Amino acid sequence: MDLAQLDAFVAICRLGSFRAAARALHLTQPAVTARIKALEVAMGQRLLERRRGTVVPTAAGRALLPHAQAALDAVAEGRRAVAGAGGPAAGTVRLAVSVIAGAYLLPHLLPPLWSRHPRLEVDVRVCPAAEVAARVLDGEAQIGLTRPAPEAGGLIVHRLPDDPICLVVPPGHPFALRRRVTSAEVAAESRLIVSSDKRYWDDLRAQFARIGVTLHPALDAGLVEVSKQLVCAGVGVAFLPRLIVQAELEAGRLVAVPVEGLDLPVVTAGAVRAAARDLTAPAAALWEILTAGSGLACILQPGGDSIDRQRGQALDGRALGGVLREVPQPLQQAHLGKAERIDVRVAQPD
Repeated sequence: MDLAQLDAFVAICRLGSFRAAARALHLTQPAVTARIKALEVAMGQRLLERRRGTVVPTAAGRALLPHAQAALDAVAEGRRAVAGAGGPAAGTVRLAVSVIAGAYLLPHLLPPLWSRHPRLEVDVRVCPAAEVAARVLDGEAQIGLTRPAPEAGGLIVHRLPDDPICLVVPPGHPFALRRRVTSAEVAAESRLIVSSDKRYWDDLRAQFARIGVTLHPALDAGLVEVSKQLVCAGVGVAFLPRLIVQAELEAGRLVAVPVEGLDLPVVTAGAVRAAARDLTAPAAALWEILTAGSGLACILQPGGDSIDRQRGQALDGRALGGVLREVPQPLQQAHLGKAERIDVRVAQPD
């Protein structure tokens, strides 16, 4: 068994075919096949099998995979240590992320990482949230980043700051002129948009049910990102994680409205690593950024005056009510959609 054989084995497990592995390793396909055959002879086990048009590791292959990857990482890190002794960490960290974590957390992690370790490279593998923990345990990724925080065994989990759920509406919606709304008013809203994120929607429905109110959503948008875009377009209102809508709240494209009588849930996020394996220097550098909270705590802790500021910019509904009643609804929404540019404060609370 040698490193070239392990390299070919790991590449096939990652890419799912001999041809793709050969391309990535700049080898011919027969050369990759020969390396795998030699490795299987050395291990005395069949390591790969074809299933549904792709090549996957056997049970023996799955057992070998994290050790093969660790061996390759150790050699690569040794070479980098010799080449850059005493300098910032260099090399590649393999990161598995869920879609939402990749879109909304990574942009806040990479700048502080690269400011400290400019020679680091990050190999990001985007996958469903349910697969992140498995990819870390299998050694395909050194660190995982996902929402919600996983609970699988064999992991070291660092829970990131909770992300609160908030009711968001477009600036042209009547709720945008209110300091707060009641749960009954939300339930009566004819354009409530929900997502398929059961992690907080089940909680919300249960809370409404306990106070004797039933929700009647007009649309199930499936993904929270789709829900956000629909609300931004003025289609309806939605309960969404603040991290997802933070930029739109700050820009005035959405307004967050408190709801009386509800204990709004939070969405959890977590960074994970395998408990049985030490991190390489590049991965340890990223883990340090994650656990120190650099770039994350601030975006998940909203400013205390943000909602009041947005609502102040949404204009005083009482002062404009008489005018707006004479304006067609689409035009009302068009004007209110630009209200954040007008520095007018709400004169009286509801």
